[in-house]
Amino acid sequence: MSRTSAFIIVWRNINITVDCIESVLENSKQHDIEYTIVNPNDHLPESGTNQIRDYLRSLVSSGRIKRALLYEENCFGHGLVNAIKLFPPKSEFFILSDGDMLAPAGSDWFGLCKKYHEDKNLMITGFQLSLDNYKAPNYGFDTDANEFGIWMQAIKTDWYLNTWGLEANCIDSQMLASTGGRYKKIREIEMMHLTWSIFFPESKYYDPHYADYKRQVSSSFAFRGRPTNMNFELVQNERNM
Repeated sequence: MSRTSAFIIVWRNINITVDCIESVLENSKQHDIEYTIVNPNDHLPESGTNQIRDYLRSLVSSGRIKRALLYEENCFGHGLVNAIKLFPPKSEFFILSDGDMLAPAGSDWFGLCKKYHEDKNLMITGFQLSLDNYKAPNYGFDTDANEFGIWMQAIKTDWYLNTWGLEANCIDSQMLASTGGRYKKIREIEMMHLTWSIFFPESKYYDPHYADYKRQVSSSFAFRGRPTNMNFELVQNERNM
């Protein structure tokens, strides 16, 4: 049985990155998962990119994750797709996520993914999101919709490689639609989407520069035209983890 691959993209905010990645790692340490984390270089004011990269290097050197891809430029979500192409998953399903998902303490989130994927008809599963920090200026989601909250996705590898394809962008709504309804929301626990908190001064995750950027740039631009510079530094633990 191949190790389960997990691909996560982190960006800009060091507090969000550390808290979310630590929650994901701590609550899955009983499982055999090979983590690949990618970090585009945002070049934005007051960015935490250098701190994030130091943190990722420490995770690799300690063996807590397998590798990190540190991109020279802001390649948006293309960096995540590129990582999957370079290190294609071999397990029955793999994990795909933004790095701003906070897993509840004591939750066996990965165990729930395994349980749900015993249903061979499912192509994608993902977790319900907490609405505790979902308030204006966050908007645009129908929180009653079945698609809402399909985050920290577990994706059937064969479907992804042979139906969705390695050249396609990982836009969650499009991927869900492409399964023909063969996806399911995991409701036993709720993930916290910490980027929703960047707008609020009372929050630990308040980030006014990032908030201004988010107001100007729709998330739909996550896969804007492929950048000409996709160069990256590969930081990899060569031990057989």
